[in-house]
Amino acid sequence: PHHPHFTEVLEALGNIAFSKEQYWEALQLDMRLCNILMAVNPKSSDVATVWHNIGICYHALSQLNEAEYALLQALEIGTAVYPAGDDRISTTERVLHLVWQQKFGQ
Repeated sequence: PHHPHFTEVLEALGNIAFSKEQYWEALQLDMRLCNILMAVNPKSSDVATVWHNIGICYHALSQLNEAEYALLQALEIGTAVYPAGDDRISTTERVLHLVWQQKFGQ
């Protein structure tokens, strides 16, 4: 069991690492956070957000297959928990399209 604020601290540290362009560190923190959150509720909006962040990290690291997988996870959960047209869905879709453009050269 983790302290209730542990996930908030992990999220904050991941955001700080990402803002400092420390993408590998941010990815490790986000992966740890995702594992904890998925154990509680694998289909929550928090999990969708973390999958999005993981996808962004992978994209920044030019790991396009991993970025695609994470962003698709974020979309699958996000479309189930957010209302249609929610900005969080369209933001994830935009990043996913960037990944596809880089992957497939379109």
